[in-house]
Order: sequence, then C-alpha cells, then structure tokens
Amino acid sequence: ALDACLLACSVLAYVRDKALHLPSGLDLLQFGSPPRAGELCQVAVQLRETGGSRAVYDFTLYRDDGRVILDAQGYQATYLTAALPTP
Repeated sequence: ALDACLLACSVLAYVRDKALHLPSGLDLLQFGSPPRAGELCQVAVQLRETGGSRAVYDFTLYRDDGRVILDAQGYQATYLTAALPTP
C-alpha cells in the first residue's frame, strides 16, 4: 500500500511538472487499520512545497469505509529531471 502512495506522488509530479523523482526522506509515518484483501482504497495527496531539487508531500491512504490505513507527513522526493515549465 505504501508503494502505491509513493507512486501517486510521482504521478502528481509528472503531471504537474513533467518531472521524475525518487524518495529521499520521510518525517512521520503512522499506521492505522489494515485493509482487507482486495479492498478498494483511496489516497489523498497534498503537495506541501516544491523548490530546487525536491518536493515535499503529505498523504493519507483510506479504507473504503473512510478509516485511515496510513498517514505520511513530510515525504521528501528528489527530482531526477528538471521540472519543465507548464504552458
């Protein structure tokens, strides 16, 4: 589940900035209720800051009943490519 959340952050970076990045840090990771096998989950991602060679995100993964599976604060990702200006 955590890897899917990191991928969601990467997709946001690519859609927003046409940039690729890799994980480089995490301030806080808290676990809640584990999902059931095959359960559809939803991730909410917030880009907290971006600048220079990194971006910082917060994200929460929710079960289908709204309970938190995991919550991450201050996920840092380092850009592998420079962000392209958006038209």
